[in-house]
Order: sequence, then C-alpha cells, then structure tokens
Amino acid sequence: MKHTIRLSASILATVGAVALLSLPAGAQDAAALSQAAQEAAKAAQQAATAAQQAADAAKKALEAAEAAKQATPERVNQLKETVQEAAGKALAGTYIGEDKAKAIAFAHAGITADQASRLRIKFDRDDRRPEYEVEFNVGRTEYEYDIDAVTGAIRSYERE
Repeated sequence: MKHTIRLSASILATVGAVALLSLPAGAQDAAALSQAAQEAAKAAQQAATAAQQAADAAKKALEAAEAAKQATPERVNQLKETVQEAAGKALAGTYIGEDKAKAIAFAHAGITADQASRLRIKFDRDDRRPEYEVEFNVGRTEYEYDIDAVTGAIRSYERE
C-alpha cells in the first residue's frame, strides 16, 4: 500500500515536471515557470495528503484486525458477563426481596408460614441471573425452590 502511494506521488511529480518542459518556448519565462512550479507543488502536496490519509486508514484497518483477532469466543463471553453483571447491579434495587420469595414458595406448596420449619432463604446467582433459593420442611417433606429475584417466577422446585 505504501509503495502504491509513493508511486502515485512520484507519478504526479513527474507529470508536473513534464508539463514544465512541454511549455512553448515563448512561454518559458520566469512567470510561467513560477506558476507551473506552484501547480506542481500543489499537486505534490495533494498527493502527500492523500498518501497520509491512506496510511492513516491502513493503520486503523490494522488496529481493527488486531482487535478482531482478540475477539475470541472467550473474550466475547467475558464482555457479555461484564455487561450482564452491570445490568444486574442496576436492577439490584428492583429485586422482589426475601419475604416475597418466601410467600411465592409457600403459596406454590399450598402451605402457610406457620406450617414450615427449618426455613432457609439464600440470595444467589445461577448463570449470572439473580435468584432466591428457598428451602423448608413441612413434616418429613423437604421443599426446595429457585425463584427469579427480579420477576418472582419459579425457575425450579423439588419436593422430597
């Protein structure tokens, strides 16, 4: 790419020099030569500017290619997890709370709070999604619930 740009600048300079030499003999006075030299210099400056712009674009393309090389599936997943974690922190104020999670589990099990024993509620993240783990016993039956901390939906439950 650099060679092509240099060649283009060289060609423009050569064209300017040829234009100077091809002026009619009567027009080769100092003013005409000065004007032709200025035009050749302007063309060379434009070529140099174009060359710099092309070099800058090539540099940016190489940087983008390097960034793309680093965009491995693992890196993409890391970035995704970072975004999900930030979103989770933003939603932290909108969690349903332990009392609501407990009420949802009791309603699903068809019991009242006074029937439950060995109650345990734990806030956790499953695959980066916030949830409440609610465990309790009713007599000899053990219940385990995973309840979405944002929506209150029951993700899973077991009864043993």
